[in-house]
Amino acid sequence: GRIDGLILTPTSQSKDVVASLSKLNVPLVLMSERQRGLTADFVGGDDQEGGRLAVRHLLENGCKQISYFGAAAPIPSDQAILGGMREEANSQGKTISAENVCWHNTDQPETARNLSRMINQSPEIDAVVCFSDLTALWVLQECRKKNIKIPEDLAIVGYDDNEFAQLGAVPLSSVAQPNFEIGYQAGSLLLERLKTSQITVPKQIVFPPRLVVRDSSDR
Repeated sequence: GRIDGLILTPTSQSKDVVASLSKLNVPLVLMSERQRGLTADFVGGDDQEGGRLAVRHLLENGCKQISYFGAAAPIPSDQAILGGMREEANSQGKTISAENVCWHNTDQPETARNLSRMINQSPEIDAVVCFSDLTALWVLQECRKKNIKIPEDLAIVGYDDNEFAQLGAVPLSSVAQPNFEIGYQAGSLLLERLKTSQITVPKQIVFPPRLVVRDSSDR
């Protein structure tokens, strides 16, 4: 009860926090991740466009069947990335079916199990888009264990383009977002809210993503 404002990046476990925040009259900015049931300012990247960029690149490089390795279906950013992927695939006469979507890739063992299931059940898949670079690196590591050639057998695209993306055994392609600018704008927006008590319509500041192509998907 002793804070003047809050910047929050909600997760799938944030329901109790959100329920408490909705009862407080505290300026709030959501950063990078939206939250259902909470009206607040938002600063983040255009995840739907990020999904479109990844699929467009993979199809242009000759990939035929694309899978998505996400965190959890209810998470808004996951929905946006997957929605953008499907939009782009549909525009080019392709589909990304529910069977080609794998969830719960927030730890390495589960990602390894998902990859094994995908290989056994859908061997025709030749590309994977991951919700994070870390998950993409786990996929890459498992592929090397299974002697799957990257990108010849399986092209991989991560998300966020963090500092580890270039350090894998195969440098990782990734959808990059301007993280510094997102943080800066979130801080600026919260300070703006603290200077006035006037209630206004929540602001939405969305930055366009860009695709950084490296060896993991460049055929």
